[in-house]
Amino acid sequence: MKFTIDRNKWLRGEGFSSSNKGRSCLLRSSDRKMCCLGIFLKSLGASDESLLDMATPADVDPSNSVVPDWLLCDEPQIYLDCPREVYDLMESNDDDQLSEDEREYRVEKFFASKGIEVEFVE
Repeated sequence: MKFTIDRNKWLRGEGFSSSNKGRSCLLRSSDRKMCCLGIFLKSLGASDESLLDMATPADVDPSNSVVPDWLLCDEPQIYLDCPREVYDLMESNDDDQLSEDEREYRVEKFFASKGIEVEFVE
């Protein structure tokens, strides 16, 4: 499988602010930008409504079958109810100290570990 991240629509590198404006999410209502996981879930067929202002894949309605099991935890954890590797990906996506090259490398590496290719476009 392969999916595309459009850098113009990609919500990234804004830090970890809890304010609505700076808060990263799968699909941010204020500007319709999407984090890497939101873009991935959208490529699997998730609706905008199911992703809107959700912080993690674990927040998406469980009846939405497009969320792969490997994005979710079987047991509640301190990492926003997602596996540690997914939490690490979200941190890399949001980290305002990472270079764009390093961020893209980490995103590619994570998805490659799942057998998924990522293409970045302008």
